[in-house]
Amino acid sequence: MEYSNFLVIGLGLSGIGAVQFLSKQGKNIFVFDKDRKKVEDLIKGCIVPQNMTILRKINAKTLKSIECIVLSPGFLISPKLQKLIDKMEIEVKGELQLASENCPCDILAITGTNGKTTTTILLGEMLKEGKKKAVLVGNIGNSFCGELEKITPKSVAVCEASSFQLEHAGTFHPKGVGFLNFSADHLDRYKFIDEYLQAKKHIFDNLNEDDYIALNYDDEVVRQLGVNLKSKVYYFTTRDKLPKDYLGAYIVDNTIYFDNGSEVKKISLEGNKLIGKHNLYNILCASILALNYGIKEANIEKAINKFHAPSHRLEFVDKVDDIIYIDDSKGTNTHASLFAVQSFSNPIILMLGGSDKGENFRYYFGQLPSNIKYIVTFGDMGKKLFKTAKAMGMNNVRYEKFLEGAFFEAGQIADAGDVVLLSPACASFDEFENYEERGDYFKYLVKGE
Repeated sequence: MEYSNFLVIGLGLSGIGAVQFLSKQGKNIFVFDKDRKKVEDLIKGCIVPQNMTILRKINAKTLKSIECIVLSPGFLISPKLQKLIDKMEIEVKGELQLASENCPCDILAITGTNGKTTTTILLGEMLKEGKKKAVLVGNIGNSFCGELEKITPKSVAVCEASSFQLEHAGTFHPKGVGFLNFSADHLDRYKFIDEYLQAKKHIFDNLNEDDYIALNYDDEVVRQLGVNLKSKVYYFTTRDKLPKDYLGAYIVDNTIYFDNGSEVKKISLEGNKLIGKHNLYNILCASILALNYGIKEANIEKAINKFHAPSHRLEFVDKVDDIIYIDDSKGTNTHASLFAVQSFSNPIILMLGGSDKGENFRYYFGQLPSNIKYIVTFGDMGKKLFKTAKAMGMNNVRYEKFLEGAFFEAGQIADAGDVVLLSPACASFDEFENYEERGDYFKYLVKGE
């Protein structure tokens, strides 16, 4: 259905991308954001089109002429507002749906609790090695709507899809989907973990028999998602075989074997530079999607060999006085942080803390490996983490109010050969704007520059 009057709610990257796209389509645009600073920044940025009106509030009066609402992923519709929207019969689309409906090329989408960004970038590199024009969009930091100008029918849109984006994904229809893993996260937004899973599962809503899916066999929740799906389902495992009747990829002697039912393809991992078991899952998932899209094994291997971890994801920062400093600021939940600590055999001084996401840290502490030499907690969650660890009988733990203090404390504790690992298992919003700013500050402290 063609609409003329749109309301864009939320002026983050997604919302601004939607505003820019709709304005070029000649639509009448209304915008709303609770954060007045975002509205002011939009005006200062001189991207306000003539056909745009800024709303101060949303009510029956301001919604009277609205035909379609485009919802940014960070905005949660209240029950009261939803009731009003339903009564007025206004369609609600997420930015992902708006973009995909206007996207002229195939879409490959990645979701999961952890590893999405690394897998999205890696898949993009595999496609580029295969001479495809890959455009990275979505939760990776590029608004899908904002990238539409770069996309042609010969492109491939590689989309990192978060649960927030998928809540209102509507008609979003990728050709291939990778689902990496699932664990508790965003419990500050979702009342129950099943609500979080249901949001993620929307990525499958519009798939058909011509599409394909890569699922993590080793994650029990993700494995079960393969039941009753219409599309071709391939599984991946870091074990040396998949059970009989399961098609997909596995690893033997540092080589990926992909069995698609008619042939077995091989990809060497000898040149892989990514640290940790979790990155093997990322590589397997990206490889299945690339192979099914027609990329040759040699091109995939070349992309793996060239690839380095994105910033703040188990990133080697420096070696100072024979102490290894690793930035995993992107480890914003317990699941990601457990993956990180399991990537090293050296003694680890773990820097843990930040702002609360409602996770179970008793379980987390119980899962930590024996090579954790010391834990230094910090930030809003620091005291709570310190007390929880102490209550569980852990004595090798200290608390500092800020990340800077925790960094210097960790450096004092560390000996030659130890790893100082920032893998906070918490969000960053107590001290920092985002996990990138937190990671950059950690790197500044390490390098002193």
